[in-house]
Amino acid sequence: MDKLITKTDTKYRYGATDKDLSELEPAKLCHSRRNKCDVTLYNIGTIEAHLQAIYGNLDECKRLADARRAKAKAATRERLLGPPAGWPFVGNLHGAARWAAVDTETSGIDPGNGCRCVEVAVVLVESGRVVEEWSTRINPGLSATWEEGAFACNGIRPDDVAAAPTPAVVWAKFVAITKGLRLVAHNAPFDSKFIAAELSLAGMKSENTWYCTMGSKRQRLGSLYYDHARRWINGAHTALGDARAVAYLAPRVCY
Repeated sequence: MDKLITKTDTKYRYGATDKDLSELEPAKLCHSRRNKCDVTLYNIGTIEAHLQAIYGNLDECKRLADARRAKAKAATRERLLGPPAGWPFVGNLHGAARWAAVDTETSGIDPGNGCRCVEVAVVLVESGRVVEEWSTRINPGLSATWEEGAFACNGIRPDDVAAAPTPAVVWAKFVAITKGLRLVAHNAPFDSKFIAAELSLAGMKSENTWYCTMGSKRQRLGSLYYDHARRWINGAHTALGDARAVAYLAPRVCY
């Protein structure tokens, strides 16, 4: 007598579909006291012969099943990378009519050691709605210090910014866009420190009030965003992707 296999195990071991199994009579039906559910059992020999007749061989059945699962997983991930509910309406920040979310990508962790901003993004919010987005790579010049840890995070190398605008051009536009606005970043002390250093090198300055979405728990941006948006960041560790996440989070976590 053939050994028996459950309906669930048949799907996972061979890749059988509900349609495949609907054409077969179960070998046995029973109730599992442990799992408190009905269990359908099939003869393994009958299952294998049936699937070979349909697909030619068992490997092809399993291959098609794996392809279906991969496609479904990709579709789910695509949905989880989409914008959160209500976007581009994100809400107000302490009653401010206009404010901006900001993120930078840098060549290292300390501007005092020659590390520079190599990407910046601004997401402008007005009356609770995202109304403008701006981002750009930045070519900091040959004197910039580049650290491997930064590359591991943002994937930006000197060659990637070779054709980008110079700091003077970028920071002049940044000051114009953010003039008089409240600014929000995740780990704001880090971004504000780098931006202040860049503005100083360019002979500029700004008078902005900064807010931070990180909070005392110092939760990572990606996990915090998922907690609130039930989405993963689309373009994580790019300045624009992270700035969009900050724009969504700020009204929810900045008190």
